[in-house]
Amino acid sequence: AVLTVIASFGLAVYGISDQNKKHFTEDTHQLVGLIVFLLAVLQLLSGLCRPHLRKPTTNGEEHPIRLRKMKPRRLWEYKHRIVGVSTLALAWWNCYSGIGLYAERIEAENEIVHTITLFAIAGGIVGTVFVVYCILRCT
Repeated sequence: AVLTVIASFGLAVYGISDQNKKHFTEDTHQLVGLIVFLLAVLQLLSGLCRPHLRKPTTNGEEHPIRLRKMKPRRLWEYKHRIVGVSTLALAWWNCYSGIGLYAERIEAENEIVHTITLFAIAGGIVGTVFVVYCILRCT
């Protein structure tokens, strides 16, 4: 997922580089894109530093799940979820605002068609991923 964010970020910067604009200072869309990029990289780096679960007891039995997760691990999971959901919300908002900017650029009269198309495609992708996840989890 992070590789997709990095590639998309690079394409976006390259795509507007010919407009002689200063990056990330012109409008909210560009700034939010930078924030999404940085949060995605932060999530990756944070995952590399995730606290481990407790090791099994000396007799080989595992601790119950409530006891296995120590406070640093629970705090890390909480932070990871909050940052992840926030990043996702910002990314969706940025997709929506990007459609408006694109509609202005091509002088489209009806941006609602583009918006519905984007969210239909995105919804289809999310739905497919969810179904595949459920199938794999149940097997």
